[in-house]
Formats: sequence, C-alpha cells, structure tokens
Amino acid sequence: MIISKILRPDRLLATSRLFLQALLGENIVNINPVELMDFAGPAISPYNPIMLVSAPGYDASYKVELLAKQKGTKYISVAIGSPEAFG
Repeated sequence: MIISKILRPDRLLATSRLFLQALLGENIVNINPVELMDFAGPAISPYNPIMLVSAPGYDASYKVELLAKQKGTKYISVAIGSPEAFG
C-alpha cells in the first residue's frame, strides 16, 4: 500500500480495499445496508432508546420516520453535534 500511495495515489482506495479483503476476508468490504426494523425494531421502547451515528453528509432520519410509521408510534428526533441541534 505504501508503494501504491507513492507511485499511484489515485489507486490507494482500491489498493486498500484489496488489502483488507486479503487480510480480513471477502465479507469485510461487502457490507449490506442494515435494515433498521430488523436490527433495532423489537428492542426500541421509551426505556431503550436508540442513537444513530452516520457519516458526515448522510441523513438517515427518513429510516427512523419509516420505522415509527411501521410500528405506529410517536418519536422524538434530536440532532446532536450538528447545525440542526442549535437551530
């Protein structure tokens, strides 16, 4: 990967992916999207809240809204650490 970074910095991401596949296995880089209902649906309650953390620029709030509609329940969404939290 060091040689790739020096000689072909534009290929570093692809080289890193191949390295991780070889080191940790094929499944490590082929992660399927998580369905919120399957993952957290049964465990969510007022006594067991959830906290979602996402990458910058990605908004998963629509998944929370969909989950609330599927469960037929109310929810409160709070933005922490983003400009929306201070508005």
